[in-house]
Amino acid sequence: MNCSHLMRITAAFVVAICVMPSGAGLNARAEEGNGDGMSAETQNGPADDRLPVPTENLVAQATNLIRDAYETAYKTAKESGEPEPLLVQLEKLARDETDPVREYALLFEAEAVAVQYESYKRAVELLKSRADRFRVDELSLRLQLLKGLAGPKVAADLELYDGTMESAQDAMMAERFDVANDLAALAVSMARADRKSTRLNSSHEWISRMPSSA
Repeated sequence: MNCSHLMRITAAFVVAICVMPSGAGLNARAEEGNGDGMSAETQNGPADDRLPVPTENLVAQATNLIRDAYETAYKTAKESGEPEPLLVQLEKLARDETDPVREYALLFEAEAVAVQYESYKRAVELLKSRADRFRVDELSLRLQLLKGLAGPKVAADLELYDGTMESAQDAMMAERFDVANDLAALAVSMARADRKSTRLNSSHEWISRMPSSA
């Protein structure tokens, strides 16, 4: 399979999303929050027992304290180019933290560090941890994260491509077709940016198993 074939498959997935029903009975677009993908409880939806997202000001204050307290760990990560020890430390601190503001700040900061070092898988893992604990719209935030990692010119990257298509599938399963469409379109851009047909071929098998429209 060559790259043009992969592009056609991905484009067909985009079309499948676009023609899916979007009327009553499907989950609506996430309610607008404060710009960080924060979701609100719907009037008729199930209660959200996750913690509310702290204010940006409180998170910023807590983040500054974290960076000051673990300055040496940040410096070591920068010098070595290896963020994993710092990420593990921030994750453990978040798990043990009893204050919601500091817990949120630790998870958010760890995620930001992963993005800074272009560690896609770790960034998504940390985002999921944050979404498990706090009322954020994980799928919308995943879209923002992937767009940021892909860059304004959209680089061809096998791992990032796989993650983007997997996220698009997750969005479809959640009936968030608007987000799924944007994710699939981003994947198309990645396929177009690929200059070596073999780089993205490994994702063909599971893309072909994507659910099609009824």
